[in-house]
Amino acid sequence: TNNDEGHDEPQPKKAKLDTDKRLNMYIYKVLKQVHPDARISNNAINVINNMMLDIFYRVLHQALSLCDMKNSKTITSRDIQSSIRIVLPGEIVKHAIHEGIKALTNFNSKSNSDSTPLPTGGGEVKKSRVSQSDRAGLQFPVSKISTMIRESGNKKVAIGAPIYLSAVMEYLCAEVLELAGDAAKDNNLKVITPRHIAISKQCDEELDTLW
Repeated sequence: TNNDEGHDEPQPKKAKLDTDKRLNMYIYKVLKQVHPDARISNNAINVINNMMLDIFYRVLHQALSLCDMKNSKTITSRDIQSSIRIVLPGEIVKHAIHEGIKALTNFNSKSNSDSTPLPTGGGEVKKSRVSQSDRAGLQFPVSKISTMIRESGNKKVAIGAPIYLSAVMEYLCAEVLELAGDAAKDNNLKVITPRHIAISKQCDEELDTLW
């Protein structure tokens, strides 16, 4: 079958990329937020996955360098924010920082006490667990990003760092998907392909500079 045929959900596919670093599922969720009726090809979703991982490693590289300069053993949200300012160009950085701060604010405002009590078999009340992503109001996986940061650098990871980075990656993902979806619509198509992603970058100077 043609890899550019649209589908309703990303299907498992053999690839060289470590499956632990795949963000396809979360990219698809973001797509449904910005273009609910759109679909995306396997090739296109892999392109966006690689774009998001590129941002992840570029920001992490800067954050690790900042920590080394400070002789710090822990990557914090402030390190991520400073790295974002270095990596992202123009107006994008302002929106990215806004999204990062918003996610941290959401997370801090939703404590475990906000979870809904669930009755257990013994008559006790058990609180439902709320994921870090849900608390931050994000689709991107905070816990997975946290694991990736720990595995990529010999540093401890403060809770705010993966929340901030996840929010920024999700924002950039949404920007690309929105423009790519618009490009597909302009061609009377509902399936986003790598060509539409290329068009979206060409139509946005800052995205074109970033990638």
